[in-house]
Amino acid sequence: MFLLRTYASAQIVMRSSRLFRLALLLVAAVAAALPLASQGPEPSARTFVNVSAIPSLVAFRLAPSGVSTGSNPVSVTTLWRLRRGNVLTLYAYFTNPPKALTSGGAGSIPSSNVSGTDSSGRFLPFTGSGPFSTGGSLTIYQLRIQGGNRQGTRTDAVALKIDTTGLQLGPGVYGGTLVIHADAF
Repeated sequence: MFLLRTYASAQIVMRSSRLFRLALLLVAAVAAALPLASQGPEPSARTFVNVSAIPSLVAFRLAPSGVSTGSNPVSVTTLWRLRRGNVLTLYAYFTNPPKALTSGGAGSIPSSNVSGTDSSGRFLPFTGSGPFSTGGSLTIYQLRIQGGNRQGTRTDAVALKIDTTGLQLGPGVYGGTLVIHADAF
């Protein structure tokens, strides 16, 4: 068995006033391919996974209480060459789910109030478990590698929403980090 992790980072910033604003800043130059040690019948095969995410900004205009959708989805492209039988999984997660977005003493927005779309286009909250986050993760997709898809690319549009209903948020700048992560096992 082998493990490969590729990261794309997202920086989230929210300015709070009468109308709340949030910006999602993504690192577009993501991670380079990491070669893995060969196993099984393909001793010369190089396996890799690359992930990239754009745009660099997603803006939210949030009311003090309600649901707001980001101005545009995050386009996440995954490129891979893997062995038959591997499973490729793309996650998006917050490392500190209770405080996914914080602003010092002004309050915090938990990951359960942030939703993203999976590969089917459904909005789901960041409340799942993944390899690096319990309760703050969203699985975008899982793909079993077979003969016809050992090498490939796919692009997923991850739209984001924030629900401020019931949150007591004070004015301030809210920030947090959303991590886009691919695993191949």
